[in-house]
Amino acid sequence: MEHPSCQHIEQYLQPGKHCHLVGIGGVSMRPLGLVLRRMGMEISGSDMNASVSTDELIAKGIQVSIGHRAENIEGADCLIRTAAAHNDNPEIAAKLEALTGQETRVTVPGHYQRGGPPCPYDRVLATQFGAAAAELIINKQYGRMVAIQGGNICSIPLEEAASRTKFLPVDHPLIKVARDIGISFGD
Repeated sequence: MEHPSCQHIEQYLQPGKHCHLVGIGGVSMRPLGLVLRRMGMEISGSDMNASVSTDELIAKGIQVSIGHRAENIEGADCLIRTAAAHNDNPEIAAKLEALTGQETRVTVPGHYQRGGPPCPYDRVLATQFGAAAAELIINKQYGRMVAIQGGNICSIPLEEAASRTKFLPVDHPLIKVARDIGISFGD
């Protein structure tokens, strides 16, 4: 069964279409941009800072803007954002406003993070996840998410991932560590 949010993604992921990636220098967005370009798409992107990753993309002919501005997305058929994009990103707001005709303010209901700055493992894992997600798109395997099981990168159906609530016992070591570093569970 195709996931509702993926019903029309194929129309945008076609050779010749223009896709703008917000946060293109990131460990998951950079490989996605390269894979989409390899598919024949026109790719542009933006990032807060220049980096080795953005320099690599520019060297490969991808237009990269440093800084997020509404004009960066002009001509884009679709926009893909990184989870690291700030809630007030003007590119996201501009695209939503263009699609809806309504004034748009960008908010994200919430997200979870491990806490602290990314470590090398986080960066490697994010790169693997980004590459695996791009492969799912190339293979038209929609309605799936990338996961890690037993140390291996795989994909699972969204229905399986969201089919049940997963609980940890209150005495689980992860709960103890979270409490030790000051995370509150509301109790």
